[in-house]
Amino acid sequence: MTSRDSDKLVFNEDKHTYTKRGEKYTNVSSIVKKYTPPFKKEFLAGLVAKRDGLSVGHVIAMWAANGELSMTYGNAVDLAVRYLIDFGDLPNPIILKRCMESFAEITLGIKMRANVMLSHDGVKLAGTAMTTRITPAAQRSKHGTSWSYTRRAWPHS
Repeated sequence: MTSRDSDKLVFNEDKHTYTKRGEKYTNVSSIVKKYTPPFKKEFLAGLVAKRDGLSVGHVIAMWAANGELSMTYGNAVDLAVRYLIDFGDLPNPIILKRCMESFAEITLGIKMRANVMLSHDGVKLAGTAMTTRITPAAQRSKHGTSWSYTRRAWPHS
């Protein structure tokens, strides 16, 4: 192992944790979750059920199904973006192809990386960006502290 390898940020997908040189880094998602108010599912489902003439259980089941569909589609779009950036080609499924044509049009000429892990050694903070625009100033914050990035391996995050 080279010293460069030991400086790489490592993501444990099962535990959803980041480490670098054996030190644990705080996951950005955990900070966001800390400040996100809890979703009052039962209460809000009751309001929707009353408004729409449905049972609370039916509304919650609809939300769960919609959430699963959204997550599945979001994961497919994530993979399609990575495929487009990494291989310069559009995916085959027509719905993803149309989505990626729009993405390619918007990002034409912009140098990008897909699925990049970012970390800050000073505050031991880490997270993953689906897409990252590469610019000379991209590695410096407004306070002059450096962020480092590590490319995650294809095809899995």
